[in-house]
Amino acid sequence: VLLLIANIVATPQRLRAMLWLLTLCSTVPALVVVKDYLQGRLVQSRVQGYVGALTSNPNDVALTLNIVIPLAIGLLLTSRSAGRRLALTAALGLCAAGVVVTFSRAGFLYLTTTLLLYLGRLKRQRIWIVALLIVLVFLMVSVDGFMDRVRTIGDPQREDSARERWQTMQKA
Repeated sequence: VLLLIANIVATPQRLRAMLWLLTLCSTVPALVVVKDYLQGRLVQSRVQGYVGALTSNPNDVALTLNIVIPLAIGLLLTSRSAGRRLALTAALGLCAAGVVVTFSRAGFLYLTTTLLLYLGRLKRQRIWIVALLIVLVFLMVSVDGFMDRVRTIGDPQREDSARERWQTMQKA
């Protein structure tokens, strides 16, 4: 796949087109998991995921969306058109919402780290990152049970997977 991309994406315009395609395609699983959350279609208090090999469970959906988010932010920061900026902002908000409704702790950590790194590195265009952070905080507060799930990251007594991670780290 990398050889194919290296041969097809030979100009900056093709790279930009590929990044737009990735961003737009990422909105589909994000939209599905947000819709499933809003409709209450949950399995063990989490959305099921999206039909596909790379996004078949909630953690995979969150991580896939998190891979696209920095690319979309790069597009946002280089776009001059107000319409494109609006479309990218909507796609980024939807992807952030998708990460939050998956209740993926790793996805949350990845998203927060990405946004904080952008906030620290950017000088002139911080407004976009601040807007995304505000959206993230709003989503964290408005999604029932999300903050409780995030709190279990380091508490092996409350969560089975945290206990398993802790035991694995002790063995290592």
